[in-house]
Amino acid sequence: MNYRTPHAFENPALRGAFSRGLRVGISTDVEYVFLPQLLCKLRSELPGIPVIIQSADPSKMPSMLANGEISFAIGPDSLSRRAPNRHWLRSGQPMVLRADSSPGVLSLKEICYRPHAAVSFAIDIDLHINGAIRELGHRRSVVIQIPHFDSLPRVLAGTDCVAIVPNYVAEQLVKKGGLRSEPVPISEIDFGLFMSWQASSSDDPASRWLQSRCSMILGSE
Repeated sequence: MNYRTPHAFENPALRGAFSRGLRVGISTDVEYVFLPQLLCKLRSELPGIPVIIQSADPSKMPSMLANGEISFAIGPDSLSRRAPNRHWLRSGQPMVLRADSSPGVLSLKEICYRPHAAVSFAIDIDLHINGAIRELGHRRSVVIQIPHFDSLPRVLAGTDCVAIVPNYVAEQLVKKGGLRSEPVPISEIDFGLFMSWQASSSDDPASRWLQSRCSMILGSE
């Protein structure tokens, strides 16, 4: 017997809501790792529906939801704030990316001694990591800031630079070759990847449908 996933349009309760399109705010890390799969799912189940993806820092997402700029948001949060219109998707741990051939795992002191490259994906996460490092008596120096994770392999190649990124980003970059990753040696650092939506749409069937698809693609196994 053949099974298929029904289109959202086959549910009359969803047709009207989705006809207005989807406006989704996502952080840069989510865009890099999960957006292709998510868009593929949305296109296959919402044929012909406009999908507007807007890159945003997670710290700005609550206000963007409140003013109607977006109707759905996905991004990390170091505070793991809980709310009725918010749902945890997966945990996140910071990883060190490096391209050098030196043996062994770097200590926190060695990590902080090296120059850092950084991709701005979440201001709160960066502040949380920097604060945890300072509490242990160290400080990192970011010498280059770039807009996209795809550029990191070229930036790190042939240098002793390192970069701190979420574990799901590190996994994708290491798969492409030329980089290796290891955990940041601070046990207290942990953050979650969340999805959130407008409070007024908590009982909306279209919002619940989108939540289920995001959980399917982005949720931890």
